[in-house]
Amino acid sequence: MVIGLMVAGGALATFVVFGLGVGDETVERIVDEVVPDGDDDAVSAAPPTTTARVYVEPSPRPELPTPAEGAVVFSCDFTVACELDQMVQYRDAFIVGYEEGTADHGIAPDATFDDPICTAPEETRPWNRAQPYALTYRCIPMGNLDAAHQMSVAPDTTGYSFTASSPNLVFDDVERVSFTVNMTSAGERNFWEVAVIPADETWVDGMPCIPDLPCNDFYDYDDIGAVGVGNQAHEGSGFQIGWPEVPDGVTFGDADSVILDDGSTRLAPCPGDIFCHPAVVHEGQVDVRSRWAVVVEARDDGLWFGQEESDGVMEWAVADGVVLPDGPVRVLLKFHGYTPTKSGRGPGFDDNLSASEGAFTWHWDDFEVIAGSAVPSADYYGDLNPERFTTAGTPECVAFAQGQRDERNRTVAPLISCPEGAVVDDEAGASFGVVDALLVDD
Repeated sequence: MVIGLMVAGGALATFVVFGLGVGDETVERIVDEVVPDGDDDAVSAAPPTTTARVYVEPSPRPELPTPAEGAVVFSCDFTVACELDQMVQYRDAFIVGYEEGTADHGIAPDATFDDPICTAPEETRPWNRAQPYALTYRCIPMGNLDAAHQMSVAPDTTGYSFTASSPNLVFDDVERVSFTVNMTSAGERNFWEVAVIPADETWVDGMPCIPDLPCNDFYDYDDIGAVGVGNQAHEGSGFQIGWPEVPDGVTFGDADSVILDDGSTRLAPCPGDIFCHPAVVHEGQVDVRSRWAVVVEARDDGLWFGQEESDGVMEWAVADGVVLPDGPVRVLLKFHGYTPTKSGRGPGFDDNLSASEGAFTWHWDDFEVIAGSAVPSADYYGDLNPERFTTAGTPECVAFAQGQRDERNRTVAPLISCPEGAVVDDEAGASFGVVDALLVDD
């Protein structure tokens, strides 16, 4: 990972990070009970014992340093391990699909599970619902650093799940987010999202998604002031942009597209409720090895969301007048699974070559964020709180988006669950206490 100030002439200035002490005020998150409308996925297991978390709210917030020129850059090509905060969210505590399965790229001979040296994508490694920290992993195929990249799995275990990665930074004035990813046709139940979310509204168990799907009942784009893009499509990779005024997102279509001077295409938004043929790139793509560029960029006329076509030309969706939150914000790359293997979706859909089972595997790389300034996330939040990110001191913790479900399948407040005996390091352990979970039983 490279963090620094990009200045005129290409010189790299030192980036000074300001620390923060932890405040004394203890705050508990409370969410009203919500009774679900119903779900067509059968409940097959009782919820495990869970814990709610009490967290310390740091005060005051740190000042974000302002550079004299240029922009702070987070850049990672995964030739080395990068400092990312991971976030894993299951819809609830019930298993309605797979408890375990396999993901692309096996573990190389004589390597340990945590060793990044991997085999070809046609070979597999195990994943398990109880090991959320292993759903994102680095892969260096047989030691070839030129092919190094990151993998993420959103398993079909609980009706809805996502696995997210975020630079371990809180940014101000984000200008551009980019990465590369496989655009394998895996069906509309498997998609990714790039979200820029106000830092104080970023909770592992409080994440929106676009388009409007049951990833969370409580935190939509309008609730938390988030802006983001998504690629959900039946085949290939589609174009949606969402912002607080349009939290369900706008889909972009093929009609009325314009060829720009550089040869790229600018798509037009679908007109309200009128039928629109959604635009997609890489329709019917079966390959899982190739990765293509994705760019989210704040420009003077609005938010531009581009994806690279097979010929290297970009297609752009543009939300006129839409701006990213100023900051402080977090930038998340989220991989969603909405019962991702249902009705033949996921591995093998459209004869795609994913060897995974129980989940679709995303291959991604070249993650970069250009912004005005940044501070480490642990400094901003003041601790290693598992409600903010599930790595650091609490890698075995997982969030439940729609909360726990009681024995009558009613939703109760979202909670963070850490298995009994989970190791929590001293710094994180000093920042929150453990209390009994409140499951409705009457």
